[in-house]
Amino acid sequence: MPRRIPILIDTDIGDDIDDALALMFASKLNELELKAVTTVYGDVSSRAKLTSKLLSTMNLKKPVALGSMYTLLGVKPSTVPCQASVLNGNEEEIRNIVDTEGWRLIAYEVEAGSTIVSIGPMTNVALTFLLYPDKLSRCRLISMGGCLYLDKAEYNVRCDPEATYNVLSNIKPILVTLDVTLRCMMPTDLTEKIKSSLKPEHRLLSRMLEAWRRSTGRVNPILHDPLTVALAAKPNLARYREVEVKVELEGARRGCTIECSGGSRIKVPIDVDVDGFIELFSETIL
Repeated sequence: MPRRIPILIDTDIGDDIDDALALMFASKLNELELKAVTTVYGDVSSRAKLTSKLLSTMNLKKPVALGSMYTLLGVKPSTVPCQASVLNGNEEEIRNIVDTEGWRLIAYEVEAGSTIVSIGPMTNVALTFLLYPDKLSRCRLISMGGCLYLDKAEYNVRCDPEATYNVLSNIKPILVTLDVTLRCMMPTDLTEKIKSSLKPEHRLLSRMLEAWRRSTGRVNPILHDPLTVALAAKPNLARYREVEVKVELEGARRGCTIECSGGSRIKVPIDVDVDGFIELFSETIL
């Protein structure tokens, strides 16, 4: 049997539902071995509790560490993640949480050879390299973030542009952008199957999905983060090219990622086997 790929997921779970979907997907995907999870941005405590609760429903004991609640410029968002409404103070919500900072856990997993899968703002990843610069050469990073061709600032980058700038300036990650993730919508029949399932993780996921729907008014999730997880496991689901990217830090375009000469050289997927990905995601998560 081929060796499973060890990964750490760095997540802002609790806002968009695709983080929870990605976490469950990664936990069930045969090609991956989830080693640890770190939470980032704002209410990292609620995010860690949501992570621990979800892992506990799958009987998984994985370390979950709270990362930075602040951006690199010291801004702390004040909003509470909408999916925190499913928390109820049970032991399962803290069972996996460990007493160490997220960036320390990332540094440890980089040293151990894990791939870092970043599906939130890159603050924790940037802090890791600021505090442990010797880890830079060892890091394998795939991140959901950015948007090259739609002339908009993608959410994860917009939340902490300085963190993205710092990371892209130091290593060459795979950046999974909105240009491809927007093609990957979760099928309605899959949401219905999850809703009707009696599995504990599906029952919790349904409650989180309903909280997300009430907060956003949206119905079917776009699978930004699950696609990123899929490409960590099966990179051949996409075609790639290397591009030079600049992260805008000032003005009206702050948070935009722009392809331009002289920018940071990164690798981006330019085409994705959407049907193959959706089939893999559906079969795995059920």
